[in-house]
Amino acid sequence: MHLKLGKRARRVLAGFLALVMVLTSLPTTNVNAETNESVTKAVLNVSESDIEETTYTEATTIGEFTLNASSDKSIVVDKSDAKVIDGFTFEKRIKLSGSGSTSVRNIAYTANSEATMTVYAMSGKNSEDRKLVLADKTGTVVGEQTAYGAKIDKQIYNIPAAGTYYLYSANSGINIYYISVESVAEDKGNVDN
Repeated sequence: MHLKLGKRARRVLAGFLALVMVLTSLPTTNVNAETNESVTKAVLNVSESDIEETTYTEATTIGEFTLNASSDKSIVVDKSDAKVIDGFTFEKRIKLSGSGSTSVRNIAYTANSEATMTVYAMSGKNSEDRKLVLADKTGTVVGEQTAYGAKIDKQIYNIPAAGTYYLYSANSGINIYYISVESVAEDKGNVDN
């Protein structure tokens, strides 16, 4: 079956498809009517983002995430050998090219509520496992997991409350391929006083 569209119909269809593409690239919020909760998800898939492949030497924001780097503690974004896990194929990465802290060589995210952070990562050295840390703005570690050298792995961190959190390597280079943060907030509704 071949469908022939007029010029006006093609323009309307093209406009509609462009709108769909824009809307699907925005952070999502879903509302559960039964529980009166809203779910918000922020995603940084390095392979699918338009993040520039370069060496970052200053704070750079990509969507809702910020790469905090400096001239002496840089972060590199480059191509990588394909890594396949959980239906994803990653061919680009953020290289935390050494140990970091809450002030530099980290990836920051500001949560509006309690949330869950999912990270796909691996050590920058295939023969060495390294620790990937999630800390709050005071430096308190809220999660620490192993980034394996031999394989990419999925890590889940619990964000306990609203605030800014920093993902960084505790001891040396780690490659980050994907980060998502999903938060659930109860809708208090309108309250008249």
